[in-house]
Amino acid sequence: MRKVITTLICCFVLLLNTIPIQAKEKIKVAFPIQPGLTELTQDGEFTGYTYDYLKELERFTNFEFEFVVYDKEDVNDNIVEAMNDVAKGKVDIMGGMVYSESMTDTYDYTATNYGTSNMVLYVTSDKAELNETSIYSAKELTVGVVSTKKVENKNLTEFGETNGIKFKQVFYSNIEDMIKGLQAGKIDAMVGTDLSILSGNYRIIAKFFPRSFYFVTTKGKTSLISKLNSAMMDLNKEQPNFMSELHEEYFSMKNVEFNLTELEEKFVKDNPVIDVAVLGGRAPYQSKDNNGKLNGITIELLDNIGKLSGLKFHYDYAETYDEYQELLAKKTYLIQAGVTYPYSDWNQDYSLSKSFLEANMSLVINDKVSSSDLKGKKQASIKGLQYNGEFQGEIEYYESTLEAFKAVMNQDADYAYINSYIAEFYNSYFQSNDISILPQEKNHKQNICFSIHKSTGTTLLSIINKGIDASSYKMQDIIFRNATYVKDNTSFSDYVKNNPEQFLLTITIILGLSVFFRYYMNKKNSKKILREYERFQQISDLSKDCFIEYNVKSDCLTLSGGGAKLIYPESTYEQYIEKKAIGYEQVERCIQTHKGIVVEEYVSFVDGSRHWLKIILQPILDDNGHVNRVIGKATDIQSEKEEQLLWKELAQKDGLTNLYNSSASREQVEKLLKDAPDNAIALMIIDVDNFKNINDQYGHYSGDLALQRLAQVLSSVVYLDDIVGRVGGDEFIIAIKEPQSEEVIFDYYQSIINKLEQYDDILTTISIGVAFSKQGMSYDDIYRKADNALYDVKNHGRNGCRIANDL
Repeated sequence: MRKVITTLICCFVLLLNTIPIQAKEKIKVAFPIQPGLTELTQDGEFTGYTYDYLKELERFTNFEFEFVVYDKEDVNDNIVEAMNDVAKGKVDIMGGMVYSESMTDTYDYTATNYGTSNMVLYVTSDKAELNETSIYSAKELTVGVVSTKKVENKNLTEFGETNGIKFKQVFYSNIEDMIKGLQAGKIDAMVGTDLSILSGNYRIIAKFFPRSFYFVTTKGKTSLISKLNSAMMDLNKEQPNFMSELHEEYFSMKNVEFNLTELEEKFVKDNPVIDVAVLGGRAPYQSKDNNGKLNGITIELLDNIGKLSGLKFHYDYAETYDEYQELLAKKTYLIQAGVTYPYSDWNQDYSLSKSFLEANMSLVINDKVSSSDLKGKKQASIKGLQYNGEFQGEIEYYESTLEAFKAVMNQDADYAYINSYIAEFYNSYFQSNDISILPQEKNHKQNICFSIHKSTGTTLLSIINKGIDASSYKMQDIIFRNATYVKDNTSFSDYVKNNPEQFLLTITIILGLSVFFRYYMNKKNSKKILREYERFQQISDLSKDCFIEYNVKSDCLTLSGGGAKLIYPESTYEQYIEKKAIGYEQVERCIQTHKGIVVEEYVSFVDGSRHWLKIILQPILDDNGHVNRVIGKATDIQSEKEEQLLWKELAQKDGLTNLYNSSASREQVEKLLKDAPDNAIALMIIDVDNFKNINDQYGHYSGDLALQRLAQVLSSVVYLDDIVGRVGGDEFIIAIKEPQSEEVIFDYYQSIINKLEQYDDILTTISIGVAFSKQGMSYDDIYRKADNALYDVKNHGRNGCRIANDL
């Protein structure tokens, strides 16, 4: 054992002393002081949302960020000066920039945002009768707005019109006076953003008009913007919740007080103990440990809500789906714990609380199956869940998520779609080396909430929602305590025993790297490198890579390793360069330049399938400085390429409907405007009438279902060149290339109406505004015209279609 440890230490020391240190690329970042986003501590240290994001982003780049501070008294002056410096190239990048078409001539925007801000309505914490539920029942509210010119906030007005609320706007010259008016009771609420940091006891009761913010660079720095895009994608893949965690840290209302109305206090008094139904086998949300104790994220959160409200909860637990259904049949439960949407069973007698956790769906697949071909394979599906993913073959239903996971692990099934927190927990628990967990690109989010029986009206629902709000600052701790599985008393020998292949591969990689890098320090050690390389090849069959060795003198190429038999039919190729065999150009270039190369090639495998390979080649010199051998490795990176494509598509798609999201819709319509002759397109904006009533009457699940159905209808009536997207909560667009007449628009409208009438369980009508483009029009121009036409329909009773009349 001492010899093994000594060898490992020597290898690590050798690596540290031989790996060349690559010089960092210095990038100047504009740092205008803004509360929460870009700040300095009292000690002059950098902090803030943007700073933390960039420091994390550094791990995925060769950048060293240098922050240029703008710290004048006026925040706006700081921002303007910073923007000017970016435009002139004095600094390289700046964050916190909302996308604007008019500024794309001056700046390049990153492809994806790094955060989202919303306009919000704030109330004081003691105004318990006004909350996220009751606001939609209010007919009229007095709201404070900062506007020195006394101009109405159009976004607030539109939010009110959409939800049937009349907002009387009271104007203030500054935010300090507006806060005083709120505290004095002169206004019911005030408008701000969720990036504001308010000291004192305030609550957010509504969010509207979401806007994403991006990084911008000096125009024309294409290499920098490309590197930023790649790094941001890698960061999002590794830490999909990172942005929400930053938002929670810097902008959440952590000082929320928990206050009950008189009606809610009476409910607590009359119902001191609430029966809760719990479906198990879903760690880390809800399950029983080895001692039979019920625990999990859901249970800890509900217990915390009980401490705040005075309610006590009695949990009835079922391990399987059928047992759970028996529980529900025996009596009425006021709460069902850990309900998921949009993929769970739905009972119309229940309403869903706000989501307290959002997670990705993941594909859990055993290593005997390729993720690129699931057709005809056996899927382990969970009873009560409707998520089947893109591919569907033979389906076998299991009583719990745990049982579905074990079926894939034990190869009783080929794959399953499982909530990412659950998949990662059980993967750590069972320490399985035979499965892979891949994030999904379609319908990829799952929200966790509570299901509240409608017999309680909105009272219990309001208490639970308030409790979720008041517990929000604890959620990360709750998640960490429950979602992290650590196996106790694991020694080094246990690890080697349980993971022999991983251990051998680790030793192999360390030895192989040490051999390669030591060559650069001393050419005279080439013979030693080859000896080590031969030892390296003896255990290379454990790897899925293909190892390459080319002998210059004999013109012979030899392949080894577990991947060789998949890539090439033969292991030895005589007269390799002379016959110009496949891939000879790269080997020949390596010999001629005396330099190593790294390339990516799309090649055919022995079985006829095509895969992307990453090929690394390195020349070996003799004592006279001549290349006598070339060694290297070919690695199958097909899954990485597929994942890159999935994430690119994911960044453009709306999670609920799988249509283009707002930013992607804009991009596609702008392209259509640019490519169409004389900008000849028509833009239709489709809005669901009285969408709030659907949520109130049928619940949020039905609201989501109505939006998904409308998306399906819109997709079914358009042509290949048309663009369909969801640009807001209940707002969609269709962009039509080269429409011949207004009659074409009304044909579209009638087709949509006819298909919607096929659904009679949820009554849905729509209003449509249409605009035709003119030469030189931008997306904002045509959108504004169509939006005006839409609101003309709204103001005349809804349920119709109107074309802008300024053609």
